[in-house]
Amino acid sequence: MADKLIHSQSGFKPKIMPRESTVLESNIDRAQNLDPDVTLNYQEVEELGREGLVSTVHMDNTVSCRLTQFEYGNIDLFRRLGNKSVAVDTLTLADFEGSAFDIAAYVQDTDGDAYGTVWYEEQRLAGFSINIPSPTDVIERSFDFAGEKGKLLKGDNKYLVAFTVTVGSDDAGSLDLVFGAGDLTNYPNPVLDPKNAGVYILKGYRIRAGVTTDLGNNLAGNGYTYTVATTTLNIADAQDGDVYKFYYSASAYITGSTAWTANDSDLPCILGHSARVYLGTANRLYRLQDCNIDVRLTRADYKEIGNKNVVQRGVDDKEVSVTLGRILQDYTIEDLMSTGADDDIIDLEDLGNGFTLIVALYSDETHTTFKMGYKATGLYPSNLKPSTAAVGAMVNAGDTLTGKALTITSDLSELGIS
Repeated sequence: MADKLIHSQSGFKPKIMPRESTVLESNIDRAQNLDPDVTLNYQEVEELGREGLVSTVHMDNTVSCRLTQFEYGNIDLFRRLGNKSVAVDTLTLADFEGSAFDIAAYVQDTDGDAYGTVWYEEQRLAGFSINIPSPTDVIERSFDFAGEKGKLLKGDNKYLVAFTVTVGSDDAGSLDLVFGAGDLTNYPNPVLDPKNAGVYILKGYRIRAGVTTDLGNNLAGNGYTYTVATTTLNIADAQDGDVYKFYYSASAYITGSTAWTANDSDLPCILGHSARVYLGTANRLYRLQDCNIDVRLTRADYKEIGNKNVVQRGVDDKEVSVTLGRILQDYTIEDLMSTGADDDIIDLEDLGNGFTLIVALYSDETHTTFKMGYKATGLYPSNLKPSTAAVGAMVNAGDTLTGKALTITSDLSELGIS
């Protein structure tokens, strides 16, 4: 196995694990690229009277990820990014301000033997884009994540295993969960964290009355303990309606389950001809050659003195930028943006604002089966290219609109179009 390579398609299986949601985990489907960037930050310590370094002190890490995914008409990933349940069919940018999630990838070699798990913890959404590059190309989503933590699990600890417990009235009080019995019959026993003596559960969360509390890694002071001899996890004060989520490493995965299951029920992808674009709810745009929605979230995530973890998550600012490119045939878009619509002179100093841009996605080019859509509101024109000419090419035009709001939905009525 040591001589075998790891192929991205057969041996790299990505998942997302929401922090605040009662939903445990989900595949990242139709992923094309997952590219992490880990920066290890050190302080070089020097002093007067000494040549060279006294030492280097590790400060923290910066762990960012960029995910590229084919658009396939399912908002499930957006739900997970916003820590929402499967019942939610509409999200706004506010849903991503305080949410956090883990990105994990189960890795195996070309023989199919499990090698380990790559685990990026407590990531936050820093931005994303929806790009329709042409009428005939695949629509793509790209996401940028920000975080500080990452682990590489291998050997006896090679599988990351997660499970959730919902406490009923009969379970309230001191609750014992036994690996290999009851609801955990098929779950492997936790393996000792070799970096931390006595630690078998890598982290736990409790969701009580909608509030998520980080319980850490099986410390009695945080409300739960794990006993090796009896393979029992005890929750000291379980209350009716509590939801607990636990993560641990093991040498095997859940019996009868696979870490990642192929999604053959959704569309493989959506092409540009299967989209409709509107400026306002009644004005469909024609002759478009490309359309891009880009969202940037200026993160405001804070630590505190005496704690190396992020304790407060938020966003200082949001920016939504929409770019439309077309072969120049008329000035319909500029007309729609002009305060003197339908005038034979469009004064570029006299354009309006508060526009809405809608991208509706369908299962195919007939536009009969709606899948999902994006709606940017409160837009103002920020950059115009009324005509761009080059030798040997058709004259084209482009417009950029900017705002601060975007809705993502699988409910057609939310878009306001029919």
